Amino acid sequence: MQKGELEKRVFVFIDAEYVIQSLRTLRNKPREHRILINNILWGNLIEYILANRLLKKVFYYSCELDERENPLTYHSQQRYFKKLQEEISCIDLRLSQLQKVPLKTKSTWNEQQSSSSIRNKPWTYIQKGVDVKIALDLVLNAYKDLYDVAILIAGDCDFLEAIKEVKALNKQVELITFDRTEKTSNVLIAETSLHNELSYTQSNKRFFITSYDDKLSQLRIKFGGN
Repeated sequence: MQKGELEKRVFVFIDAEYVIQSLRTLRNKPREHRILINNILWGNLIEYILANRLLKKVFYYSCELDERENPLTYHSQQRYFKKLQEEISCIDLRLSQLQKVPLKTKSTWNEQQSSSSIRNKPWTYIQKGVDVKIALDLVLNAYKDLYDVAILIAGDCDFLEAIKEVKALNKQVELITFDRTEKTSNVLIAETSLHNELSYTQSNKRFFITSYDDKLSQLRIKFGGN
């Protein structure tokens, strides 16, 4: 017997870094409007994409900061995670680690690296293992028949094979993306049963609250920016 739409069990998979980067590069967003992680209204977003269906689990994928590198930001992140758990009772924080790597620039890209030159170069951090966790959770939970619909908030083509596997198990996959300057792959979109691209106009004050950068606004007025 087939389930009605409202009876279908829904798992939500959130690539947090994708959401944060997307909100920074939303098309039509005024430059003086900043969207910080604390401005995101996750509960509103989940309620919207759920569309009155049965929410069973929310997986939130991110990277845990290193307390030794910056205790202040580490404890700020821990408070944020605690707030998420209080607001969304069925959330599962799936945390990976950040890897510190030398920052690639035009001047250093092809440079022969010595141990001394590496020590003196600027560093950046990259996520490790997040995409693998998302793909595994999509497939394993489908095999266990724990959901009927997977809602994926992400935009990475690395999930393509996982989505195909989930569909082969007769599960639906819905894709939620944002109208950003870097567009989502049409190949990824084509594999999903539903694609919903959220715009700045649609999302502002509904799924996030913008912070106003008064300094940037003043510069735009001074130099005649739009």
